[in-house]
Amino acid sequence: MHTKVIRYNPLPAEREICQQLAMEMKIPYGVAVLLCRRGLTERESVSAFLHPQLADLPSPFLMKDMTKAVDMVIQASMEQWTVLIHGDYDVDGISGTALLSLFLKNLNRDVQQDRSACTWRGMIVNRLISKE
Repeated sequence: MHTKVIRYNPLPAEREICQQLAMEMKIPYGVAVLLCRRGLTERESVSAFLHPQLADLPSPFLMKDMTKAVDMVIQASMEQWTVLIHGDYDVDGISGTALLSLFLKNLNRDVQQDRSACTWRGMIVNRLISKE
């Protein structure tokens, strides 16, 4: 499992390292520069970044209260609750909302979606709702 945090560094990358990486990995020089700026200069780390594996993802149970959330979803499913999924309009909000909705709908559960977090007011409402 890879747990290294990869951050982008806007400073220029070393040209020789980027050229070597581009040749070794058979990738365009510009891609090699971007990878170098993320601190990915070794063949193994670049390959893992460009060809991710599901097994390399960290456990979702490392997130705070994930066990409580899973227990609540199970309870909601068993007791036939309507599930309201809050999401926003960025890429992970849309895809996460869609995936969870599809999963629960495939279990024949009543699912509603709310993406009101796309505005400042929506974020405040979502924070208030989550405190209840």
